[in-house]
This record gives sequence, C-alpha cells and structure tokens, in this order.
Amino acid sequence: MKKLKDSQRDWLNKIYNLIQEKDINDNERQILVQSKNAIEKGGRFESHMINLRNSLLPLVVIGNMSQEVRKFYKELRVDRKISLDADDSLPVGILNDKKIEL
Repeated sequence: MKKLKDSQRDWLNKIYNLIQEKDINDNERQILVQSKNAIEKGGRFESHMINLRNSLLPLVVIGNMSQEVRKFYKELRVDRKISLDADDSLPVGILNDKKIEL
C-alpha cells in the first residue's frame, strides 16, 4: 500500500471501523471490505472513493442501509463532489463555458 495522506488515512479508518460495526448488514460489509482492499492495494484513492460511493447508492435507493452506513454515505457524498457547483455528484465537464455531463 502506498503512503496515504492524513485525510485519506482518516477515510480508510472510517471504512475499517464501519466494517467492524455489528449493526451493518452483509451487503454493506461486503462493499466496504472490497473498497478497503482496493484502497490498500493502491491506485488512485479518489477513484476508489467514488467507486465506494457509487456502490452504496443502490442501497440508498432501495432503503436498505443501516444508520451507521447512511451517516457515512452522507459524509462521503458531501466530501466527494466531483465538480464545482455540481447540483449532483455525477461527473461534469466544462466545454466552451458550458456544463456537460460525461
């Protein structure tokens, strides 16, 4: 695992602590473990966090999310906005001063 910045280490610790939480469901735990393992293998930290956020989204939609993971997801969404002034968290690009979705 490559050396993480303090803020990245904080996120990894949050993921690890959630994995240990007894009140999360099996689907949440599986997603969190996969994300933790991917982060520890290396690569772009930001990509791993976006994948984690996107992996949790179906659980939000169907309402199958524990309170602990819901709190984490909300924090993750706020922290992981991809573009400035994005109304949502979808990737957005700028072309000729026009906002376009990628």
